[in-house]
Amino acid sequence: MEGAALRNQERRAEIWYTAMLSSLEKPPTLNEFLGEDDGSASRGEIARCLEAWDRMDRALMGSH
Repeated sequence: MEGAALRNQERRAEIWYTAMLSSLEKPPTLNEFLGEDDGSASRGEIARCLEAWDRMDRALMGSH
């Protein structure tokens, strides 16, 4: 049941962020989204961000 609750929570967050971003006049860049002050995300930071999204996708699909 914890897995189902986590998937529901992640899905609600995904829907909220999607709705919020689409309502902005100018969506933030990846660097702004990640909170980078100098505007330059390293390859490692980008890779970690993409890995986090991949984990979320797998959790939403129910696979490991």
